[in-house]
Amino acid sequence: MERSRSRCFSRPRTARAATNCTAKGSSEAKYESSWEGSTGLDDPWARKLGISYTPSIVLFDAGKEAFRIEAYVRPFHLAGALDYVASGAYRREPSFQRFVQARGERMRGRGEPVDLWK
Repeated sequence: MERSRSRCFSRPRTARAATNCTAKGSSEAKYESSWEGSTGLDDPWARKLGISYTPSIVLFDAGKEAFRIEAYVRPFHLAGALDYVASGAYRREPSFQRFVQARGERMRGRGEPVDLWK
């Protein structure tokens, strides 16, 4: 387990259905794509998806793009994006900002801390 974890975090991957995704923001970072098997920043799959920024995260549901993030986001918003797609909320609430606001209010209501800057 530890060996595979260290390998995952030492070699970022662009992967199908957001599995094993990590990214570095450096212009020298190299990415390996498990989608088409190609490597490098100029990945055919990234071009096909229209990705032009790093870091970028594209989340899929049933093989279709559900949501994308094309910037560094804080952990609260990253967790919100994952929840937005995993829960299927993106189908009911087209505004991610409204979803995040409602999620924060629910968390505060349960007494959980909500820190947008951590």
